Amino acid sequence: MKLSQENRDLWLVMALAVAAGAWVVAFPEVTSPARVVLGFLAMLALPGYALMLVLFPRRSDLDFADRLILCLGLSVPVIVLVGVVLNFTPFKIRPASVAAGLALFTVLLGFLAIWRRSRVAFPDRFIPEMRPTATQMAWVASFAVLALVVYWVARPNERFTEFYLLGPQGRLENYARQLRPGEEFSVTLVLRNLEDRRMEYRVRVPFDPAVGELRTPVIPDEGTWARTLRLRAPAGSGETQLSFDLYRPGDSTPYRQLYLRVDLRSEAQP
Repeated sequence: MKLSQENRDLWLVMALAVAAGAWVVAFPEVTSPARVVLGFLAMLALPGYALMLVLFPRRSDLDFADRLILCLGLSVPVIVLVGVVLNFTPFKIRPASVAAGLALFTVLLGFLAIWRRSRVAFPDRFIPEMRPTATQMAWVASFAVLALVVYWVARPNERFTEFYLLGPQGRLENYARQLRPGEEFSVTLVLRNLEDRRMEYRVRVPFDPAVGELRTPVIPDEGTWARTLRLRAPAGSGETQLSFDLYRPGDSTPYRQLYLRVDLRSEAQP
């Protein structure tokens, strides 16, 4: 499997897959049209192309249109397989882990495709022409336009911030439900920035003046900030809502609010 001219299509596929994965892992905040195009290729074309050549290495197996369709169709199960495997690993399904997993899997498929091609007689091997015909260019352009339309329609337009609380075990459960006035309890405050830009926030906890106002560092787009707080229950009795207020720069009213419903009981109450 030497670096020969006949395998330059597969070497290019592997190089683009590694470049896309490295871009997402090393520069998660950087977004540009080039990243969109490279990301589309890395997810919906490159793994399918490599797998298509593993399955159909002979020129006579398929015509150009069938191969182009299979590039897109075979990429989907590859993405699903990578996602399922990642879900059972400590990396889980995150943008960086999916990008790295797809790059690694595409490289493995690329080497397997080179080996499969080497097992076929040279005249029978499918090797794409470097000067495609007008019909082939029309097919590629059609699929490129379709891909851009699908991306434009499916892309998320809403910008927002995730703002939630986790219990003592770091899960969305086991929150304090019954407290005495002045009793200490802990929660973990979590922010995830999905505003499509870098953000800073302020968090206020009105029921506990000792906390004052929290200011987050600059959180990159799709970045997460978390802080475990030791709080004291306020004075009062009965069912009470403890509020947590989130502010963006320049906000005079809360941008987001959370409420933790607790039952305040005095020492004399059972």
